[in-house]
Amino acid sequence: MSASADALYMSALHHVTVDLDIERHTLRAGVSNG
Repeated sequence: MSASADALYMSALHHVTVDLDIERHTLRAGVSNG
């Protein structure tokens, strides 16, 4: 894998992780708000 492809992959992976984290926090906030 080239360096740029590796960086792009890590960036995409990070983006997905952040999205999941935001989703988890949103769900938790929704539950606590009833």
